Amino acid sequence: MSELVENPAASATPASQETPAPSDCPAITPDEAVQRCMIAYQRAYNAAAAKGKHVSECREAGGEAFRLAMPSTGTLSEVLAFIACIIRGIHLRIWICREERNFFYAAQIAISAHRRQGKK
Repeated sequence: MSELVENPAASATPASQETPAPSDCPAITPDEAVQRCMIAYQRAYNAAAAKGKHVSECREAGGEAFRLAMPSTGTLSEVLAFIACIIRGIHLRIWICREERNFFYAAQIAISAHRRQGKK
């Protein structure tokens, strides 16, 4: 059974560490991308909790931050990092309404586009 994330503080890097924007990381590994997403989730969750928000609103804020921290799909290595973030999001039950299907479809399209570029 998947782990339900309420506050991933124990599994993420301390909130004092800067979370770089996706465009600031031209060559990101899957592990680095997942770590960045988890830090973003933790910060947003904690900020919402500090405002007295309900757990569901904290998780929603965290999920949005997680999505925004995901890498682009401009290179094949970024696509692999993007997929790693999707998989981690699934394991932690971050996605709302099965969003992972749309993310996997986007990754599939990106991989196809990269393959076509490689053949030219």
